[in-house]
Amino acid sequence: MDYYSPWQNFLEHEASLPLPAPEFEAYEEFETDQKGRGNQQAFSYYLAAGPGSPHQSSNITDTDKKGQDLEATKDQVAKKRKIDRAYRERCKRNKMETERNLELLRKENDRLKVENASFKTEAVRTRQTLQSREQEMKRLSKTIVLLKEKHDKQNTVVEVLSKRLVSVFLLKN
Repeated sequence: MDYYSPWQNFLEHEASLPLPAPEFEAYEEFETDQKGRGNQQAFSYYLAAGPGSPHQSSNITDTDKKGQDLEATKDQVAKKRKIDRAYRERCKRNKMETERNLELLRKENDRLKVENASFKTEAVRTRQTLQSREQEMKRLSKTIVLLKEKHDKQNTVVEVLSKRLVSVFLLKN
């Protein structure tokens, strides 16, 4: 018994999606892990180092550096969101175009099925007509042979009678 999983459509659709655009940033695993840890540390430090907290740094450059790291992280996140949004839009456009093409192909397929059925009907009709014509030709051929035989017999009779008539005429004269 076949089991239908709702994930099948999702997996098939996901497999049919185009690859991300070349401008999509792909990080190596090592770089991603390092950046992620650094970003997480900067974000944690930023949250923990609120006004009056014991973790607040008195060093301005250290705080500025953490703020810059946090700003860079926000920029990276914003850039990734933008790239992801563009990718999703391309996927959406591709899906809509594929659905439109699928609908056109369905209509064309239906039209071709009707045309094919018409051709098959015409082929059957033509085959029947051809068979009836062949039977008619056979019948006419037999009729011709019979008429020819009858004609030959009549010619023979006419010839015999003509000879007799000539011989009777010659005997009288």
